[in-house]
Amino acid sequence: MANGIIYVLVNPSMPGVVKVGKTTNEATARAAQLSSGTGVPTKFEVYKEYLVKDCHAAERYAHSLLEKTFGRPSPSREFFEGSPEEVTAILDDALSTHLQESPSEHVMQFKRVLDLFASRAFSLACLEFENALANLSITPLEIDLSPSLREVSAAYFASCFMTKRIPKFMRVIMAPRVRGAILERAIELATEFESDPTMELINFARTYQDQ
Repeated sequence: MANGIIYVLVNPSMPGVVKVGKTTNEATARAAQLSSGTGVPTKFEVYKEYLVKDCHAAERYAHSLLEKTFGRPSPSREFFEGSPEEVTAILDDALSTHLQESPSEHVMQFKRVLDLFASRAFSLACLEFENALANLSITPLEIDLSPSLREVSAAYFASCFMTKRIPKFMRVIMAPRVRGAILERAIELATEFESDPTMELINFARTYQDQ
């Protein structure tokens, strides 16, 4: 059983058809790989992705359901007839039992980060978060799909800002796919303790974005 991603790709040159497949890498990397072929006039784009526990089983189930629902131009290809909105509406429900969950053993540790932040114990909140993430392999996609991970990541970053601590795990919590959401929430959290920290916090993120 391999954790991975079920992706939904679209291509402007292929209206009315979507590609649904699996990868254990990033969906954007898979889209770029497919787009590099000489027979593809326009680039594939990631419409949606699902982080799943068993990508092989999840893909088999998704393909079977989509083929019955929409039709499949070629049995040996991963293309399905239908709009991306229609396809993802089916997959949202179909893959709900296949999705990965945040590690339950760290839920309380993440809650302590939020509690420490709320009580202004910013240094302790930083240490708690760093200890938790040191034992996990959390990806930007997992953060993107998990409101609780986004919230605790924002609280950690705001805590680093309040204490002028050099933040760790920036390649994860400030990866392009989650940077905007986390930075926006971190600004909201920091505003509770400091008036208008927006520009300072943005500059703080820029300083350490490659850490």
